[in-house]
Amino acid sequence: MGRVMRSGRHKPIKYILPIVILFLFIFYIEAFELELRRSDHISINRVKLPKGNESLWSNWSIGAIIKALLIDGDYIWIGTSDGIIRYNKANEGQVVYTIKDGLRSQSILSIVQDRDGVKWFGTNGGGLTSYDGKRWKTYDSKDGLVDEYVWSLAFEPDGTMWVGTWYGVNKIKRADERPWGRYTLEVLANEWVYVTMVDKDGTKWFGTEGGVNSFDGSVWRTWTHKDGLGADQALIEKELGKKIELLPSGKRHREHEIKANEYNPDYVVSGVVDREGNKWFGTWGAGLSRFDGKSWRTYTMSDGLPGNMIHSLKLDSRGILWIGTNGGVSRFDGKGFKNYKMEDGLFSNTVYSIAIDQDGTKWFGTFGGVSRFMER
Repeated sequence: MGRVMRSGRHKPIKYILPIVILFLFIFYIEAFELELRRSDHISINRVKLPKGNESLWSNWSIGAIIKALLIDGDYIWIGTSDGIIRYNKANEGQVVYTIKDGLRSQSILSIVQDRDGVKWFGTNGGGLTSYDGKRWKTYDSKDGLVDEYVWSLAFEPDGTMWVGTWYGVNKIKRADERPWGRYTLEVLANEWVYVTMVDKDGTKWFGTEGGVNSFDGSVWRTWTHKDGLGADQALIEKELGKKIELLPSGKRHREHEIKANEYNPDYVVSGVVDREGNKWFGTWGAGLSRFDGKSWRTYTMSDGLPGNMIHSLKLDSRGILWIGTNGGVSRFDGKGFKNYKMEDGLFSNTVYSIAIDQDGTKWFGTFGGVSRFMER
């Protein structure tokens, strides 16, 4: 009888405890979601560095992929896979912009600023968006955009904008003037355009999944691996000590029946023009190629690069080339490479974007965060 009474007293606890745990779990989830809404899903938070690195390096965690960076005075605009952060370098204040503010896609692939100070954002499936400090405006296929996946943007001195997308290139003299110029497979090596540049002579350069194109206003030209772009597969596999692991095709590749998982030395994903007029192109796994107008020279890990996937390229005021790879950041002075990795202070060894401040400070957008490097 006593056992029955004890069982009766403990029976409510048996059922109440799971209810309490469930209540606490729901409370935690709601609080977490509230915090996410308050921070617009992303924020930039300083990360403490190990002793010895803090004098040169500073790191911030964001929790997203940083594909684009833009320096604008005291601010750095950070394009992430989950929105835009405008970060004040002086007081560390931050403003986050998402679809609630006017973006159609929170995945940012490119950022540039025009001569009037307007910011332009290329997005992953959300078209081309501009922001003048007060108003957001998005342009899409209805406006004449050849595709709404916008990977690269560049301006001519007269303000004409060239837009590289996943289905070709647009030429836009003025956003409100129609029709926009359209260039696709009839002139391009491949319609997937990741690089758009304008050199000092006004020639436009495009990096695609099928090689490099140039356009001088009347004639289109194409260069591929047959001309010297990208390293041979045998060399890359020798450097890695194994056969290249094939990458899975992305959704867009599958939709277009493109075999993105095959080694492709013509796959160009970054570019820059140096002071001598040389064109530099970073490839997806085939190293870094330089074109002087006549011949090609390709650099790989055998030459000192930390990785053969060249995600980003940027020149500083001294003409030094900074290279973001899948194995860290590299500094090339024309003679050799000096590499920086996580053990040196870099947030992540996968570096997708680079920006350089007026005082020469380097900013690197990585997988998960941002690094600042104050080179001595």
